[in-house]
Amino acid sequence: MHRFLFLLIPTLLTSSIVMDRVQEYLDRNTYIQYRPLIQKMFFNEDRFIFNDRVDVVSVIQRLKENGILKLYLQRPRTIHIEFIANGEPKLFLKTILDILQELGYFKYRIVDTQYSDSNMSINVKFVSDYILDPTLFYESLQKRNGEIIDIKKLTNTHWRYEIDISNIGLNVQYLPIGKRVKLRTPISDYWFRVDNGKKIEFISIGNNWHPYIVFYNKNLEILKIYQRDRKTVKLRMRIPKETRYIKITDIYLLNNIKNGLQIYME
Repeated sequence: MHRFLFLLIPTLLTSSIVMDRVQEYLDRNTYIQYRPLIQKMFFNEDRFIFNDRVDVVSVIQRLKENGILKLYLQRPRTIHIEFIANGEPKLFLKTILDILQELGYFKYRIVDTQYSDSNMSINVKFVSDYILDPTLFYESLQKRNGEIIDIKKLTNTHWRYEIDISNIGLNVQYLPIGKRVKLRTPISDYWFRVDNGKKIEFISIGNNWHPYIVFYNKNLEILKIYQRDRKTVKLRMRIPKETRYIKITDIYLLNNIKNGLQIYME
């Protein structure tokens, strides 16, 4: 009997941790209504534990799949999302804003940013009748080699994301060496990820291009800015050491490169 209790206690503790998180994401009435189904869904609680913590993305995904977690609101409300991470502030900020826009959130406000030696936080607010979908956010974050450590629902419209960005990178097109790349009409600045390039050449045909080119390292720290305030057809330059990203645009208007560009890196 004592041996049975010894084996049972860890399982109960693990189960309570998972169920505590389930209850956090649901209001009381919803949890009571679906409790038998929820207990069945999370009976094998070990599937929802990873590295000694609850895999909150899997928990939320399971609740969504079964129609229990509702992200729609009855009317538009102000949504408050906190993002917390360790790492380079510029890269973290750009990553968060890129993901929000990728998911269709363009009218947002950054209400607060805080930085310290150990972590940083970005607070964003927007008006919507739909809560930011944690599973879609996770998919976009994974494409950039980021991971979610935890997601807390503080209120129905206030959520907090804790993120691991130690291996993160921008989800932008890779520019190969020794291959001429033709760029289409831009809808925003061109961004590229590069490795070990020494020189780069740009050709502009049928445009009125006034080059504005920025070279960044892996942490999005600026290594070099090149700009020329006159129409340019061909441009060739050295790539600074430690360059990881390149942004290409026009000093004045993107419409000045409406016919695209050709790029060759060696």
